[in-house]
Amino acid sequence: MIEYWQAVLLGIIQGATEFLPVSSSGHLALAENIMQIPDPESAEMVFFDVMTHIGTLVAVLAAFWKPAGKFLSALFSQVRTSMPMAQRWQRQWALRLFVLMLVATVVTAMVAFPLKKVFTQMRGIPWAVGILLMITGCLLFSTRFVRRGRRGIRRMGLQTAACIGLAQGFAVAPGISRSGSTISAGLLCGVRRRWAAQFAFLLFVPAVLAAWLISGLDLLKAENLDVPALIGPTLVGTVVAGLVGYACLRLLLWLVRRSRLWMFAFYCWPIGIAAIVYGLLKSGS
Repeated sequence: MIEYWQAVLLGIIQGATEFLPVSSSGHLALAENIMQIPDPESAEMVFFDVMTHIGTLVAVLAAFWKPAGKFLSALFSQVRTSMPMAQRWQRQWALRLFVLMLVATVVTAMVAFPLKKVFTQMRGIPWAVGILLMITGCLLFSTRFVRRGRRGIRRMGLQTAACIGLAQGFAVAPGISRSGSTISAGLLCGVRRRWAAQFAFLLFVPAVLAAWLISGLDLLKAENLDVPALIGPTLVGTVVAGLVGYACLRLLLWLVRRSRLWMFAFYCWPIGIAAIVYGLLKSGS
């Protein structure tokens, strides 16, 4: 059973690393390993993970409620128009954004679902997580050499959306940052910095909802899940994850606008090296 101090610590890690481009899954895998949580894939831990993701989802909605509301309002009005589809694609930005999000989400699912079992098994291998953190660092550092993008919503094509969706799909791996990979993919494809960040976090919503639904269905089949005993620590972890996540999301948006995403590479690299050394020492002991 998860303790309150573990719930607070995991909530802080979940909230901070979900948005900062340093891989939440990688940090959680390392934290669970160091805290010697007996079974990170148990029903209790899956329940905790589902609930803390609700906290980070609320953080995203709180940060983007104005553009999200504008998008949904425009989408409903644009769907009802009788404009030809070719003109809709060029002129109706909300409908275009919906199609781009749909393409990216489908590509993410095509990559993530077949590889999910393999990546889940990697959570218990610290040195493998460390290698993937090193890869994340290299990806982030590459954005330092990217020219200022000019593509906004009207110039962003299906290929770019598919590329960003592909990056999000591989971010299922523990050690590959979802926010870091999707924003970096957008920047490398020539998307404007601010729009690359906004599109990445718009994709976060359907991705988390899908993961939440799948995990929720698995929990329905779980036996001996003592939900009342988990409510206290889980509620604490969820609130902590939401508050920390909101603050870190604001920080990340500020850094992306100032083209400072590459700086997180100097965090991922030493953490990755430490994880590799820790994993090798543990496997050799």
